Amino acid sequence: FAIDRKARTLVPLAPDAWGGLGWHYVFAGQVAAARAALQRSLEIKPDGQWPNFHMGYMDLKEGKTASASEYFRRAPVAFETTGLAMVEHTLGHERESQQLMAELKEKYAVGFAYQIAQASAWRGDKNGAFEWLEHAYDQHDAGLYRLRYDPILATSLRGDKRFVALVKKMGFSE
Repeated sequence: FAIDRKARTLVPLAPDAWGGLGWHYVFAGQVAAARAALQRSLEIKPDGQWPNFHMGYMDLKEGKTASASEYFRRAPVAFETTGLAMVEHTLGHERESQQLMAELKEKYAVGFAYQIAQASAWRGDKNGAFEWLEHAYDQHDAGLYRLRYDPILATSLRGDKRFVALVKKMGFSE
C-alpha cells in the first residue's frame, strides 16, 4: 500500500494510482477503502477499464447484479464480456453465460486468457480456469502477476494442487 499511497500523493489526478490502490484494498478484503479509491479513479476517468471491472466484481460478489452489470458495461468490450458472463451465471442464465464465454474464447483468446480464466472460475469451471491460466502463462499475460491475490481465482482455485503447481511454475512463493 505504501507505493500506491505515494503514487496517489505525487500524482493525485492519476486514475491508475487510485485504481491500483483500490484493487490492492480488494485483495486485502478492505471493501470500503477499495470502493472509495476505485470511485475516485472513476471520477477522474469514468471509462477506466480496471476500476469499472473491479467495482463490478465487488457488486457481483455482494449479489448486486444490476449495478455490477452497469459497471461491466462501462469497461472496454473484453472486460464487459467477461463481467457479463459472470453476471449471467450468477443470475442462473447458463445459456447466456455460455454464449458470452464462447464470444470471449473466439474473439479474445489472445490477450485476455487471464480474464477467461477468471470468468471460468466464477462459473465454477475449475478445469476451464486452469486451462485458460495455462494459456495465459504461455502468452505471458500480464494479468498473471495477480494470481496469488486475485479473489476471483483464489476463492475457487487456491486449494487445488494445480494452483500450487502454477504458482511454483511461475516462481512465486505460495
